[in-house]
Amino acid sequence: MKVVIVLPTYNESENIVELINQIMFLDDYNIVIVDDSSPDGTGLLADNLVQLYKDRIYVIHRTVRGRASAGLEGFKYALKEGAEYIVEMDSDFSHPVSLIPTLVDLCQSYDVAIASKYALGGGSNEDSRLRVLISRGANLYASALLGRGIHIKDWCGGFKCYRASALSKLALDSFFSHGYSIGAETLYRLKLKGSTFTETPYTFIKRTRGKSKFSIRQILSYIYVITKLRLLSI
Repeated sequence: MKVVIVLPTYNESENIVELINQIMFLDDYNIVIVDDSSPDGTGLLADNLVQLYKDRIYVIHRTVRGRASAGLEGFKYALKEGAEYIVEMDSDFSHPVSLIPTLVDLCQSYDVAIASKYALGGGSNEDSRLRVLISRGANLYASALLGRGIHIKDWCGGFKCYRASALSKLALDSFFSHGYSIGAETLYRLKLKGSTFTETPYTFIKRTRGKSKFSIRQILSYIYVITKLRLLSI
């Protein structure tokens, strides 16, 4: 069983080495790091990790930026390399490494296994009321516009495991997202292909090292993409 973990990075030099070491301790996973020319040296650290974990890590260095396109680039690489299961997660320790085996196990029975803040038992240690409100609002908006016919509690999270056979049905070059709407867009497109979903609870951990990429621009882009998907019924 070949599992490839996709890690989009931008300025994660404080996290990337420890994160990779923790993942490698878990199981015989492969990793693709998609770095958007991080000025803090994340890409160089990633290259050093390739030397340490030969044949298990691949680094894609990009001159463009964008969370969505970085994730999609990672998907394409994983599919090309013959992955059976593809895990996507953030590189800032907001997603617990220990949950990866559970997501992979769940994907034996479902096309997509979602790590969910909103499933029973899930949660967040985020202490900003504004950010909690925005997160919940974004999730409710996506659920209202895109969720008819399926029961997904967490549309916005970026921690999931996909069956490669399900992702391979999508036209990855046709996605609209540039930022964090990529998670909801991927779920919606998979829904239209008849994919099956399950969720498992986790606690989102607020970043403690490095800077957040969250911005008002990301919020507006999210609203635009979710609305466009619903109107076009892509």
